[in-house]
Amino acid sequence: MKYDGKIEGKYVTLRAVEIEDAESTLSMRTDPKNSGRFFHSVGGDIEKQREWIKNQQVKEGDWFFIAEDKQGKPVGTIGMSDVHDKTGFSSRLIGIGNAFQSFEIQMLIIDWGFDYLHLEMILGDVDEANGPALRLAKQIGWKFEDPVYNEERGRRVIFLSLTKELYEPARKKLEKMIYR
Repeated sequence: MKYDGKIEGKYVTLRAVEIEDAESTLSMRTDPKNSGRFFHSVGGDIEKQREWIKNQQVKEGDWFFIAEDKQGKPVGTIGMSDVHDKTGFSSRLIGIGNAFQSFEIQMLIIDWGFDYLHLEMILGDVDEANGPALRLAKQIGWKFEDPVYNEERGRRVIFLSLTKELYEPARKKLEKMIYR
């Protein structure tokens, strides 16, 4: 699905990914410096990326955003997918900006999920070897499950869950940290 508005933060703005963003989203996703080794394999075909975005924009219960700094430069991506009833899945997080921007990208999508979509629970997953993502998840308040082997990825992942009750105290701490 495509969200028509913008989600504004102090450091970043989230907006719906457009087909014209295919090159930058593919570049972020396939660059090993951006932890690309932890993502599902997508290859490097720009036409396939455009087609994927086109299909994603009409997929029920699935939103994909590009995060831009205040000058309009892409600094990441994030999504909310598999939304059913009162549960959604925070996905597609890539943060290539600074730490404040990366925290804010995650906070904005979680706030949007709880406040705009009225979700009661947000799920996620993190590769067991992705230390930076694990640290970010802990600071946001995610509840961690035991690692399990994921056949599709060929490695171990940790499934996460977050309720508004778990998130609110962590969010207050994060606000003090990043909005000084």
